[in-house]
Amino acid sequence: MHIYLGGFLLAAATFVFEISLTRIFSLNQFYHFAFMAVSLALLGFGASGSVLVLWPRLAGEAWCRHLTWLALAFGPCLPASYLLTNLIPFDSYTIAWDPSQVVYLLITYLVLTMPFVLSGLVQAIPLSSVPQRANRFYGANLAGSAAGCLLAVLLLPSLGGPGTIAAAGLLGWLAAAAFAWRSHSWLVTKGGQRWLRRTGYVAGAAFLGWLALAQLPLLDARISPYKGLSQALRYPGSRVVFREWNGFSRVDLVDSPGVRQLPGLSYMFEGMPPPQLGMTVDGDDLSPVPLISDPEADLSFSDYLPAAIAYRLRPQAVTLILEPKGGLEVWSALAGGAAEVTAVESNPLLVRAARFGTAPPAGDVYDDPRVTVVTEPARSYLRHSDAKVDILHLPLTQPYRPVTSGAYSLAEDYLHTVEAFSEYLAHLDDDGILIVTRWLQTPPSESVRTLALIDEALRRMGREPLSSIVAFRGVQTGTFLVQIGGFSAGEMEGVRKFCSERSFDLVAGPGIGPADLNRHNVLAEPVYAQIFSELLAAQDPELFYRSYEFAVSPPTDDRPFFFHFFRWQQTPAVLRSMGKTWQPFGGSGIFVLLALLGLALIASLVLIAGPLLARRRGRQHDRSVQGKSSERAPDDSPALAVRDDGGRPGRQAVPVSGRTRPAAKAGCRSFAYFALLGLGYMFVEIPLIQRFILFLGQPVYAMTCVLFTLLLFSGLGSLAAARLPHRLALAGLVGAVVVYPLLLPSLFQATLGLELGWRFGVAVLAVAPVGFLMGVPFPKGLELLRRQSPGLIPWVWAVNGCTSVLGSILAAMGAMSQGFNLVQVAGSGCYAVALVSIWTVVRRSSGAGEDLP
Repeated sequence: MHIYLGGFLLAAATFVFEISLTRIFSLNQFYHFAFMAVSLALLGFGASGSVLVLWPRLAGEAWCRHLTWLALAFGPCLPASYLLTNLIPFDSYTIAWDPSQVVYLLITYLVLTMPFVLSGLVQAIPLSSVPQRANRFYGANLAGSAAGCLLAVLLLPSLGGPGTIAAAGLLGWLAAAAFAWRSHSWLVTKGGQRWLRRTGYVAGAAFLGWLALAQLPLLDARISPYKGLSQALRYPGSRVVFREWNGFSRVDLVDSPGVRQLPGLSYMFEGMPPPQLGMTVDGDDLSPVPLISDPEADLSFSDYLPAAIAYRLRPQAVTLILEPKGGLEVWSALAGGAAEVTAVESNPLLVRAARFGTAPPAGDVYDDPRVTVVTEPARSYLRHSDAKVDILHLPLTQPYRPVTSGAYSLAEDYLHTVEAFSEYLAHLDDDGILIVTRWLQTPPSESVRTLALIDEALRRMGREPLSSIVAFRGVQTGTFLVQIGGFSAGEMEGVRKFCSERSFDLVAGPGIGPADLNRHNVLAEPVYAQIFSELLAAQDPELFYRSYEFAVSPPTDDRPFFFHFFRWQQTPAVLRSMGKTWQPFGGSGIFVLLALLGLALIASLVLIAGPLLARRRGRQHDRSVQGKSSERAPDDSPALAVRDDGGRPGRQAVPVSGRTRPAAKAGCRSFAYFALLGLGYMFVEIPLIQRFILFLGQPVYAMTCVLFTLLLFSGLGSLAAARLPHRLALAGLVGAVVVYPLLLPSLFQATLGLELGWRFGVAVLAVAPVGFLMGVPFPKGLELLRRQSPGLIPWVWAVNGCTSVLGSILAAMGAMSQGFNLVQVAGSGCYAVALVSIWTVVRRSSGAGEDLP
């Protein structure tokens, strides 16, 4: 029983560590590094199998003692690897022009892989040593993996990312105690050594527990110097006055004389902005928290912000503001005369931080009687709310992001998709106004994509974009007003007057002529007006998008990457500029993925395939020295196949042994089968995680729920595989994966307005069927090889491990460039080709028409 408990605790600790890494990566670099944790786990588990192939004695008579020592090493390895990588000066923002960052990335990758290698060994050894009890240990490991997914989300709010990693290490030491219990390990040796070693164990566990609770400054994540928090703290006298974690973010409040942000403020404003605190989420997106004690005296600046025109056109407006963060736009709405304001904020910690920062004598805008605060994702709120509003405001709460950096190109943004904008327009009253403000980029990109979103949403509603859109610009921002019924002549006159008074330049709108353009913020050419006019007048906008220099087509829920402007046609120009400019256009987002892909390929070959090749050459050398025949001798040492993806629950390992004399062609087809399983699993898993971010509201929730469900039901599928027909299961999987892209949007449409708990339940039920089927192909293929070519098993494991690691990165790249649907269809194709390849192996090998097991 103690072995099963140890396996449960170790598996839980591993998944707590994996999910904690996603939060750490989001904090110290950028969000899109979160998925690197999946790749790290796959590589580590694959490499652990290679270690067991090279050192089969680990699974020998003293295997239980080895489990104890490995679990003990796993515990401190977690905080140690985190601290070590925290000292490495890796910065993804500069990877496009600083070659040394690739080296730092490789070191980070390898260091963080080590805990997963240790965990993989602890999970694999019992399966190889006592295969008759494999199912029990397998079930305990599966339960621990699923529990770890949930435990991470529970620990993060109270312990934070670094503390949760230390807590995972403590779980590892508890696993070591379970393995040592009633065994012949050092924990129960006789005499004085017993007490000495027990004391050392208790001291080590106490230290890890203290490390989890102490919140030491030493453990603080090193944040990229290009993030908003790092930049704010450079100002003399700056300090953090509030810092808290929840399950999906870390929020900081900075008191700094340098925080003075009023995005889009007209330069005609001659007063002083109000004192502010700076609010960041995961160290980025610095937004202001106004410290206002006398609204009547301190809000004069609000009439010089772009959104003020909406309140002039719609006095006493019923207003809906989405994601206001620190509350600047809520103050502006009240100053503009809004009768009612509903502020929808998906992160309750932001509201808590704003209230903390605006404690008396400053005023708390979220406690104003005219303001209703809703803490849930905006898309979910809009789905279940049938209220119509006069003004719907999508504020500019993100900092200026140079389009050339590409640092945010992989971040999903479900607030800026065609489906989201269609939802916004559907919630406007008959003469309601949607107002959106974005930064002006050079070259024009962010504003062009925003116009494309509005244009496409109006076209889908059967409305005329030319009469329904007004756009104007300041020095740094562009603002869009949208009214479904079109703007009247009187309203346009009011817009002209406002822009003239505030020195904003009209860019588009009904009745706008050359005399209205480029008057105050003068450009060499009115490029924004020219581009906007061309897009709005286009009969087929797709022709415009294809001809435009950068990717500006409107994002959809299938491709929600608003900040991804890179096109592969730019690659030659980018390569020519490498080393000559600070950031080539397209920047670090795509280059980080390409670097990860290359490093993952090298690491997979070195850590997974390399040991197998080394062992094979060693055997050939031994046979030549001993003068044996070319026919292979029996191999009694246990080999190991790690079930990384094609049916891995908990990324398990399966013991194998036998003779290795495969036919070359059968070997190639077997390699193809297991390679395709690795790719197919990742091509389904990664898009599912990204899709469910919309449904569950936060990336960590999506990752936790999808991994939990896939682990659990893939494990059940693997356990039931012996009773399921191979071809039928694969065929059903191919069909299910193809159908999912068609069914999920309708499911989200029907259930997105439910409470979070119900949405979790719907997500589990939605993912469970495909997860169950994905658990079948690997053990079925493994059983086939055990009958016919058992010596191939270590090699197909290596192939599966390599393609699993690469598949996680390829899936993210494919989703960004082609969309989730196509990646999932590619996953279905992988399973279809796998069916053909393994069927051919059976037919050619059996000759007598033996069916698939």
